[in-house]
Amino acid sequence: MLALCQILEIKVSIRGGGHLQNPGFTSNHGGVVISMANFNDVSVSEDRKTADIGAGLTWSKVYQELDAMNLAVTGGRMPSVGVPGLLLGGGLSFHRGTKGLTCNGVVEYEVCS
Repeated sequence: MLALCQILEIKVSIRGGGHLQNPGFTSNHGGVVISMANFNDVSVSEDRKTADIGAGLTWSKVYQELDAMNLAVTGGRMPSVGVPGLLLGGGLSFHRGTKGLTCNGVVEYEVCS
């Protein structure tokens, strides 16, 4: 689909799970918007030191999932903020004085086709 959009010069935007609705940021006029909403899982590694967090999630959902396992993450200060937007923008958390920006906790990004 992306190849077809490129050939036809159609604008493509990607929308994470967050609250931002500013025109031109997560949408476009006359183009295709790809929603990450179905990427909504949180899975924790066996050693409980890392977690795979879906790009369709908000921090509220991440906190709920991890809290049930007695775990925490340096995430967004507003629960309605989407995971990808905060991480790609650096990420201010309540723990930035001791843990740095939220993006400092990222081990890797994975893009699947």
